[in-house]
Amino acid sequence: MNLFSINEDLMREMMQQAVQEQAEKIAQEKIFWTVKELEEYANLCIDTMKKEFFYDPDFPKFKIGATWRFPATKVKAYLDTWSQEQIMLQRVSYV
Repeated sequence: MNLFSINEDLMREMMQQAVQEQAEKIAQEKIFWTVKELEEYANLCIDTMKKEFFYDPDFPKFKIGATWRFPATKVKAYLDTWSQEQIMLQRVSYV
C-alpha cells in the first residue's frame, strides 16, 4: 500500500530551481577582495591581521599600484588553516 505519492515533475522543477539558485550564487562570488572585504570576511581589522599573519609569506596577497588585493578562495583556505593552528596553540598553552 502506497501512503504517499511524489509528483516527479514538481520534484524535478524544484531541483532545477535549487541548482539555478546555487549557480547564480557562485557566479556572484568575487575572485579578489579589497582590504575592506577581507576585514569583513575575517571579522578582523587590518591592523590585527598585520600583527598576526599579513606579513607571512604564505598569506596570499598582491599589490596593484597602491592597493592590496586578496584572492578570495586562497585567503579562505589560508584563514581556515591559520585559525585551526591558533586553536591548537591555545590548547597547548592550557596544558
